[in-house]
This record gives sequence, structure tokens and C-alpha cells, in this order.
Amino acid sequence: MCGMNPRTWSSQLPWVEYAHHSLVNSTGYSPFQATYGFQPPLFPHQEQLASSSGPAAFVRRCRRTWSRFRLDLLRNQERFTTVANRRRSAAPEYKVGDRVWLSTSDIRLQGGPRKLHPRYIGPFPITRVINPVAVRLDLPRSMKVHPVFHVSKLKPAQDSPLQPTPTPPPAPRMVGGGPVYTIREILASRRVGRGIQYLIDWVGYGPADQQWVPERHICDPSMIARFHRLHPDQPRRGPSSSRT
Repeated sequence: MCGMNPRTWSSQLPWVEYAHHSLVNSTGYSPFQATYGFQPPLFPHQEQLASSSGPAAFVRRCRRTWSRFRLDLLRNQERFTTVANRRRSAAPEYKVGDRVWLSTSDIRLQGGPRKLHPRYIGPFPITRVINPVAVRLDLPRSMKVHPVFHVSKLKPAQDSPLQPTPTPPPAPRMVGGGPVYTIREILASRRVGRGIQYLIDWVGYGPADQQWVPERHICDPSMIARFHRLHPDQPRRGPSSSRT
């Protein structure tokens, strides 16, 4: 509308407002009808239908509309709640001393791209149950985050005699607010774009956790030098890989 009528578009704003407030939405009512109790007339012959016989009739009509409107809102809310609860499960009842895994979705970790970070860290013991949906964890001071979390961010660390929990990997060192893991061995290297990545075998982790890591994320350059001494045919950064 503004592009087609650059000089006169402001004169059309009352019609835009009229159309907006008379549009029936998902509640089954328009904003105008929810406020005044009737749908605004669009044509002259509808004005008589919209007019009331007096203030008392106007108030009665508004009250009837508001009652129906509130009832419909409550029904919609109950329906939405029922649909949402179908995919929800009751939160575990935690107690002091329970060990839980903590989601990293809202925790800023340092060291590498976010997609390489673990989805959960821990497990950490619960030191206090504040209420059924919030608990306090015993976290390392280096994490520098508030220790109270909603139960939706936690996952119980379960132990079962039929399926014992495997020995957890060693906790990473926290440096600069982020985890730092120890390299057992560099297994291979590859060229990706203008950089080099190394396949890392981590201390305390199995083969399934081996990862390709950019060279800049490896803090110990002696590990890289040793790998290339043992595997001189593997790709490496050097004059041959530079571009001008």
C-alpha cells in the first residue's frame, strides 16, 4: 500500500486498522467484537443491526459476549494443555545426594565449535532440592555459572545391577571457563580447506569418541610434531599447503 500510494497512504490507515480489528482469529472472535460485543458493520445496511436500543442493552450484549469469550478461552487452554501433556513425562523426584548429568544447551563452553561439545557434562551431585522443579548442584568453581537448574536440564545418572554404569571418563580440566581434554594419541591427519585436522584418541574415552579436531584447538604442539615424525606421509601444515 505504501509503495503504490507514497503520498496518500497515511489516509488509508483507518481502513487498515478497521480491517485488522474486524478480523476473526483463532479464538473465534475479532478484537472489536471481544471489546464491544458485536462485529463492526462493513456496509450501511448493517449499521441498524449493530446499533443497540440503549446503554442497558449495550452493556447486556457486552457481558454476554465476554462470558462466551472467557468460556471459549478456557476451553482452548484446556485443549492446548491436553495436547502438550501428551509428549511430556513426569520429572524424576530428586533428593540430596543423587547424581545427575547437566545439559550444556544453556552453558557456554570454550574450546572448539559448539557441535563438538558434549550434550551433557557431569555427573554432579545434588546438594539441595529447592522445589520439585529446581535443584542445586555441586559444580566446579571454574564453571562460573549459577548452580541452580530446572529439572528439564538434568538427566539422572542411573545405576543398574543388570547393566552396570560404565566407568565414567575422567572429568575435563576447566580452563578459561571451558573443558580441556587430554590427548592419548594422534591417529591421522587430513586437509580441510586451507587448514589441517587431526583424528584424536582421547584419554579415558573409547574409539567411538575419536574426533577430527582443527590444528588450532590442540594446545600441545609437541604432540603434532611427534605424530609427523612417526608418520611423515600424513598431510601437514607447511610451505606446500600455503596459498598466495
